[in-house]
Amino acid sequence: MSTLPAKTLVSSTVSPAEMYDKLIYNPSLPPHETFEVMHGGMDANNVVTNTEFPAWAMQYGNFAQGHQYIFDQTEWVYARQLGGGGGSGSVISERAVLAQLTSNVFIPWDASVVMFGVQCFFQQDATVWDNTLTAQKEYWDYRIEFGGTTYQGLYGRLPHSRTTTATPTSSTDPGYAAEPRWRFVSKFGMAKNVSKGHNRVRVSLWAGVFADDYAKAKVAMPTGGVWMLALR
Repeated sequence: MSTLPAKTLVSSTVSPAEMYDKLIYNPSLPPHETFEVMHGGMDANNVVTNTEFPAWAMQYGNFAQGHQYIFDQTEWVYARQLGGGGGSGSVISERAVLAQLTSNVFIPWDASVVMFGVQCFFQQDATVWDNTLTAQKEYWDYRIEFGGTTYQGLYGRLPHSRTTTATPTSSTDPGYAAEPRWRFVSKFGMAKNVSKGHNRVRVSLWAGVFADDYAKAKVAMPTGGVWMLALR
């Protein structure tokens, strides 16, 4: 149960500007100290006592703002789009931005904490490679950004190569990399003191493919989603 503090006006003269600033809305004060949070009037049906009001009497989104987007249409990225084994993948221009895993969310006030996350299935699709040529390797790395900042703790790679018979080494992940298997990625992070406005979660891929058929290598994303929760 939230509490409304006592409101004291400086004089007995009615001043609309003072009443608005002290009672109704003042962006410099925490939201619970002015009536901007109220959902409805200041009558007995909306206020428990003279100073307290229940959660259902607050306007939606005054203290928390949530967003979730889920997709179930497959998106593909081909290694050929990224130059195969060329480039380092260190800048966004060398990477493929995943449209289904990118979301721009408007936060209507400065947030003390924003939690965000991504979940997705990745399938290394196309050819099934074997271990007859040791040079046949592939991996895809994914990066997750929030508010223009790349979070190193959310960086990851899909399994190296789609080899199914090789002995495990530092560059191959047999079994895990088999084409029929889908790698499930679930990552979440947190940002503090986020300014009011549009804030974007963005996921991008880069392909490290070293073989003659890199033009055929692709990753399919059949389903996944993005979520965000901002706390005032």
